[in-house]
Amino acid sequence: SFYNDTEGASINPTPVLGVVGVIDDVDKAVRPGFSAAGDVIVLLGETKDEVGGSEYLKVLHGREDGPAPRLDLNAEKKVQTLCLDAIGLGLLLSAHDLSEGGLAVALAESCFHGRKGLGCVVDLEAGLRPDAILFGESHSRIVVSVRPADLDRLLELARERKAPAAAIGKVYGESIVVGQAGRKLVDVPVREALKAWKNAVPDLFKIHA
Repeated sequence: SFYNDTEGASINPTPVLGVVGVIDDVDKAVRPGFSAAGDVIVLLGETKDEVGGSEYLKVLHGREDGPAPRLDLNAEKKVQTLCLDAIGLGLLLSAHDLSEGGLAVALAESCFHGRKGLGCVVDLEAGLRPDAILFGESHSRIVVSVRPADLDRLLELARERKAPAAAIGKVYGESIVVGQAGRKLVDVPVREALKAWKNAVPDLFKIHA
């Protein structure tokens, strides 16, 4: 990208990769949005203590440094295979990759792209610092949702594919609620988070329609 300035505000030069794939059966395409209250939210992959180079570190601490998350291609293949096989079996109702912003952002976007106003309640295990578990950008992770009746089959498939998978919460309510070992870390109404998300670029560049 060679045009990175708007009204005096700049972004870093941005290399962009384009990837094209073929879906054999479009009826099996899975989208990122949560679909129904009561569905179980499952995290495929493993979250590590990796916040280096993250949006969190840049936005909240003004730092663009630290070691980037390590990519394990074998782990990536296992998680992607698990996700594709689960889609093929009709187990997944939604799927969203974890990238910029980590788990917290992926959960929020899954709410934004789902039924209007539908939220989630998630409780994560202890072990990592709250900032790492919420905003760390470890690779090879996907947030998916399944019907409660399909949870055991998905977890069984994960064991067969030797890929990490854990139920972390459910689709519920009208807020994004995330806790860790019973301690609440995030509690934001979906409508407020959606407003901030939709207005992020205009607010950044001070462009208002």
